[in-house]
Amino acid sequence: ISTVIDGEGSLGTEQRLALLRDAKKDAEWLVRMVENLLSITRISGSEPANITRSPELMEEIIGECVTNFRKRCPDICLNVRIPDDPVCVNVDAMLIEQVIMNLLDNAVHHAEGMTELNIDVSVRRKNAVVEVSDNGKGLDPSILNDIFKGQLSGGNGQLVDGNKFRGIGLAVCRTIVNAHGGRISADNLPRGGAIFRFTLPLEDEENEHQG
Repeated sequence: ISTVIDGEGSLGTEQRLALLRDAKKDAEWLVRMVENLLSITRISGSEPANITRSPELMEEIIGECVTNFRKRCPDICLNVRIPDDPVCVNVDAMLIEQVIMNLLDNAVHHAEGMTELNIDVSVRRKNAVVEVSDNGKGLDPSILNDIFKGQLSGGNGQLVDGNKFRGIGLAVCRTIVNAHGGRISADNLPRGGAIFRFTLPLEDEENEHQG
């Protein structure tokens, strides 16, 4: 930004646009990082009951995420599959949206060779299940056990993307999902690509448990 301001007379239009695009990208990364750190601070050490929850339709939560993602990444194919019947969960909607956006952003930045993303919502037993998958290269098996710990190391002990968004972003996902009484996991798909899956108790099950 300083270069654009100080070099107004010497920079061409394309140079200015390239610098501003880079600044915008870095600013968006910083916003997401701050959101994640604030969420960690808010939730860490809290019991699940301390989260402000309300009955929410997964269709609406997913819809908000898809709208935001397509604004950020209009060139990436995003497929969404949601049950016809309403899927209602008792959650903090903004936090769950943050989980989904983190998973989508993670794929954009780290899924080598990816050409499309998928969001699938289903109901299994007493849980809503959300899956975010891609058709990229897949995950290094050596980091699967540590992928939600906030700092990734490969089989040689060296940090993997230790200063990238993936470390903190996926740790935040686990914190948020666990605080809602759900679980999150990551794996590679047999056909290729990675899949991140998390569960949330259905609203009726939450009410029954609290009762």
